[in-house]
Amino acid sequence: MKTVARLVLLLVVGVAGALDLEALVESLLDKLNGTSVGPVIATCLGDLGAFESQLNASVAAIEAGSATQALDGLYLSTRALARAVDDCDVPLAVDYLEKGANALGFNATAHYAGEALTTLVFGLNVTEDVLRILDDAANGAGSDAGAALGDLILALEGSFSCDGKTGTALEACVLFEGLLGGAKIFLQDQAACEGVLEDAVGDVARAVSRLSEGDGAGVFNATVAALADLGRAADACGLPDVAALLQQETGELRAANVTVTDAPGVLLNVTVEGLDVSGDVAAIAAAAAADDSKAAGLACAKLALSLRSAGCDSKACGLFEALLDAFAIVGSDASGDCAADLGDAETLFVQGAAALTAGDVEAGLFDFSVALRDVGGAARACQLDALADLIAAEAVKLGAANVTAAPVHILVDGLDVADAVYDAAKALVAEDWAAAGAALGDLVAALDAFHCGDDKACLVVENLIAALAVVSADVGGACAADLETTWSDLSGALASFEGGDAAAGVANLSVSLTSLATALGNDCGLERVAALVESEAAALGAANVTAAGSAVAVLVKGVDVASEIAVVAAAASKGDAATAGKELGALLETLGVAACDTAVCEIVNAIVSVFEDVTQDVSGCSGDFGDAAADLATFAADLGGGDVEAALAPLSRSLKDMGAGLKDCGVPEVADALGQCADQLGLASVGADAALVASVLVAGEDVLDEFGDAGLALSNGSYATAGASLARGLKDILAWNATNGCASAACLLLEGAMAALGALEGDFAACEADLDAAWTALDAGFESLATHAAFSDASNGVLKNDTVLWNQPAQVAGAPSDLLSRKNCEVFKDQAACDIAAKNLRHQRLYAELYRRRHGNATAELSSWWPSWDDITEDFDQLVAHVEEDVDRVWSDLVDDLEYLVGDDVAMAAIKDVAAALSALSSAITDCHAEEIAQVLSKLAAILGAPAGIGWLDEGFKIVVDAAEVSNDVYDALLFVKQDDYFMAGYEIAKLAVVLVA
Repeated sequence: MKTVARLVLLLVVGVAGALDLEALVESLLDKLNGTSVGPVIATCLGDLGAFESQLNASVAAIEAGSATQALDGLYLSTRALARAVDDCDVPLAVDYLEKGANALGFNATAHYAGEALTTLVFGLNVTEDVLRILDDAANGAGSDAGAALGDLILALEGSFSCDGKTGTALEACVLFEGLLGGAKIFLQDQAACEGVLEDAVGDVARAVSRLSEGDGAGVFNATVAALADLGRAADACGLPDVAALLQQETGELRAANVTVTDAPGVLLNVTVEGLDVSGDVAAIAAAAAADDSKAAGLACAKLALSLRSAGCDSKACGLFEALLDAFAIVGSDASGDCAADLGDAETLFVQGAAALTAGDVEAGLFDFSVALRDVGGAARACQLDALADLIAAEAVKLGAANVTAAPVHILVDGLDVADAVYDAAKALVAEDWAAAGAALGDLVAALDAFHCGDDKACLVVENLIAALAVVSADVGGACAADLETTWSDLSGALASFEGGDAAAGVANLSVSLTSLATALGNDCGLERVAALVESEAAALGAANVTAAGSAVAVLVKGVDVASEIAVVAAAASKGDAATAGKELGALLETLGVAACDTAVCEIVNAIVSVFEDVTQDVSGCSGDFGDAAADLATFAADLGGGDVEAALAPLSRSLKDMGAGLKDCGVPEVADALGQCADQLGLASVGADAALVASVLVAGEDVLDEFGDAGLALSNGSYATAGASLARGLKDILAWNATNGCASAACLLLEGAMAALGALEGDFAACEADLDAAWTALDAGFESLATHAAFSDASNGVLKNDTVLWNQPAQVAGAPSDLLSRKNCEVFKDQAACDIAAKNLRHQRLYAELYRRRHGNATAELSSWWPSWDDITEDFDQLVAHVEEDVDRVWSDLVDDLEYLVGDDVAMAAIKDVAAALSALSSAITDCHAEEIAQVLSKLAAILGAPAGIGWLDEGFKIVVDAAEVSNDVYDALLFVKQDDYFMAGYEIAKLAVVLVA
């Protein structure tokens, strides 16, 4: 039946009668369970209000001609129904409903071709199923609607089959089916990842073999390898969230505490951050030993999902996990740093729930609002920046809600969210933190809803940013005014294209998109989306449009996008602005990556997308990335060969080259970030602990997992995945810098100088195996060191040959500098830095005592290194008043020095300027309460201020101070001045002390 006829039918009979919700649920559960559940189901049903309202919204949307909105309503209603039947002892049905909801919400598309509607989920045409559900619901036929929904979900479950496969391929297919089923994800075509899946089967078989031999350690190692294989398979099959989850949890398992036992039936104990997962590990091998590959896959999923809560020691942490689930975010967890900002949230949520139930609505809303801001901070620590922005924005809205009493209404932008707020409060009072997280997810989603009504331009923007995976925006107020002509301009251009004048249609589409970009960038707070729209509008304006009969080609950057434009045009001709917006977003993403024809372009594109949250076209500057491709290949080869330390240098060089190229691509912040991380990679510390778990500490962050994933993806030719993995590691480094390090030019110059001094002491003792000899070297170079320099020497020198002991302090407190934390605390008034500095100080005392006990009296001196926190902070404000002023003077001196060096008159003035710069730098460091380091720099300044020998030799320019040649040192420092690289300039200046002070 034609879609238009179905719509007419809905309009004619859509008010036939009230929908019998209980009959619908009973019929649905009968279908999904395969057996009758009977009317007794009514006694266990939860609230069906959300299900009913979303289903009605879906019916209204299809009546209005918006298939995309109808699918959204069907997704939300199915998700609400899964929660409503969760207490009815129908786990199979709940499992089906959750997977069906995710499939409808995140894998469904709707397209019009003339009057005909096509709805696809994973390539399966479910148009008739969807329309039958909505027909029956509109007619009040609850039982029929339930059966139709059941048929749809079962069709999705059976959309991929392992039938026809044999041997290892069959085992691999069924194992993957179980894994994805456990993660509430329906299967997709796995042809692209069958080879990697067979590797996983081999590792599972190895685990079974070790199980039969009673080899607990062998079982564990083979299981971890199988999970890693499944992660690579998920990546190859286009399931990045599942891949991220498995890669992340595999890394946690590799760092687990594993002990082999002699207890009957128990081969090993496995704990990850206090969470015992021994049973989950054993279940995988046990299922495989029973030849039940699907159960083994389910067990793999259960283990991975269990590990998400490892290190989660608060109730609010469980709430955050549920919130991630509500937004279908699989590949992140709430452990480690992600949970750091959740402590106050737990108290505030409980306090707010108590106030709400006691009738003090405004106080309860205030507590909820502040608690949500803490949750937003946790999301940012998890690198979920878009979700963090969304939660923070909606928290502010909630705090400013208009509250009325008797009955209570909580109005936010005209939307009553009282039910959602009280659902969360009820769950919190019952201490059901998972339910509270789900309810808060619904609340945030409701607050974020655009409430576009019939506003076509609003619908276009809403669905455009949804397609681009931008979580939130506000299209009201001035933004709405800017968008007034958007729909008429777009639909007019697309009508020309569909009407046969393709050239005019594409040209007008380019013009209308340019206007849309201006509106998005001016008042809508969507600058990154605006940049993508504007760049691709220009590309469309230069398109080569040809027509031969009914065949049209639209070549943009060498890619034919005629069919993509036709899909947008078909939706627009139906008046379906939501689908038009979604397909327009897909078109823009296609154009954004269309011209990337090299591996390094794909990598950079992925890095930028992670940093900017939106695809950006970097093809125009891809020729400026220097030797990045060759260096990345070397990095992957070194990493694959196990030489982690050697891999860091080519990675650092590649980041420099990519950052330099990106400066011409309109993303200067990303370019600067790559340059900053490249510098710090050059100072990375590589080590391993007692279990030989390697680490790569850059600043204070271990990034080996992310860089390891990137190296593996590069070796497999998965360049977009490699770029995304690199970006995650780089964001970890930058996040550490934001709390412990610094970003301003002045601060970076100081940080570079102090990092050099840390490396200097390491040079004194790098080859000293004996601890006493290392201490002697320390004492000879600098007396009574009590700050970063001493601790850095311990990390780089004294303990370099004692990695078993050193691994823990390095991870907890090694690279973070007390000096820098105190500086950020006191100079920049960063409370988080104050907390971290105090925590680091406690850890340093602890490990100093540990060294003393392990090494005896030779290290007794170490325990006196750490000054008290009170001493550090006393009168600090007076000491730091001139830091910025001093460093500005340093930079001015260095720039003057550069002018001398690159000019014709190379004279003593260049050296004197270096001396002046060092003198000022020592003043800056003195202001930061590091007198010992300042004394070193002052001494160096005095040496440089003395007469020096300057001249030209056959091999070139030469500077001699106290018989030591420092030409290269001076030149290197000034070269970084020329490049505006503050960190490395400070580093190279301080390195002069290696020659002139030591």
